[in-house]
Amino acid sequence: MRRGVTFAALLLTALTMGLEFAHVLEWPQKQQYPGPLYVQLQESLYVWFGNLGGVLYVLAVVVTVVLAVLTRRWPIAVAAGAQVIALASFLTIVYPVNLRLPVGSGGSVPSDWMALRDRWELGHAVGFALFTISFVLLVITLQRREAPVRPAAR
Repeated sequence: MRRGVTFAALLLTALTMGLEFAHVLEWPQKQQYPGPLYVQLQESLYVWFGNLGGVLYVLAVVVTVVLAVLTRRWPIAVAAGAQVIALASFLTIVYPVNLRLPVGSGGSVPSDWMALRDRWELGHAVGFALFTISFVLLVITLQRREAPVRPAAR
């Protein structure tokens, strides 16, 4: 069971880190878009990010917390903690923007759309940083194998 949880934690963490990295890569270019184009892209590009990505995000956190409990290794606990903080960051920084954007067809672009855009992008950058820390901790910790026990000399 522990082997499966370990694999799931690594895979889900990597996938979630990748989703957040995609947002970081897009950030500089999206800074140049006018409000209507930015909102239109938000409404069209991120449907699966929200639907499937949200499930992966939560599963990554849950499975990594379970792995931390099973292994009782402090680096894995820190990795899980980083993911919990990333989820809290998403819920407090990104999600409120998601409630304001997209505005739906026929809606007008909010007057504070630039502040919303910056908050949304920054929130994803924070998530990327935290999931990267988590992934690195998981890989380094899980790579280490205990030294083999040698039989006592006779």
